[in-house]
Amino acid sequence: MKYYKFYLITILFFIFGRLSAQDGGFYLGGSVGSSFINQTLSETVDGIGINDFKIDQSNFAYKIFGGFRLNKFLALEGGYRNTGKAEDTFEGIPITSKTKGWDVEAVGVLDLEVIFAFAKAGAFFWNTENGLGEEINKVNKTGFLWGVGAGVKLGGISIRAEWESLGTDNPESLSMLTAGVTFGF
Repeated sequence: MKYYKFYLITILFFIFGRLSAQDGGFYLGGSVGSSFINQTLSETVDGIGINDFKIDQSNFAYKIFGGFRLNKFLALEGGYRNTGKAEDTFEGIPITSKTKGWDVEAVGVLDLEVIFAFAKAGAFFWNTENGLGEEINKVNKTGFLWGVGAGVKLGGISIRAEWESLGTDNPESLSMLTAGVTFGF
């Protein structure tokens, strides 16, 4: 009879441990997609004035991230992202803009068992290099990052899609639309 209690406690412990792993714990992930860059340049190179030249492009972007799910409704997340390189020419002069950086944010989660939705807000510590011919202007700043997304849980793996505004002022507008995978521990 006492073995039944042991088995029952073991089974309950296993079930409780499995359920709590879905609502909390560490996770790692990666996402790929597009960045949307809107940049206006007003510079002079080799005596040629460029007045309000606009770069408005989408590029390949990626990010790697990790987080800790505090409970079913709240997580802390951080990672590294690269938004790609926007390129154009003006009267034969190459113009480039590329942004990359680190981020940290709080993530609110609406968990509906298999599917989930989330919203995030935090800080983006970014570095932009704007190139105009041979001249490169580097900018390092911190901006407000926010985003929304949704996903599907498949055991310890989740597939998610999200849109994020990266809160930069140089480029004036920078956002990412990505799809990715997370692995829970």
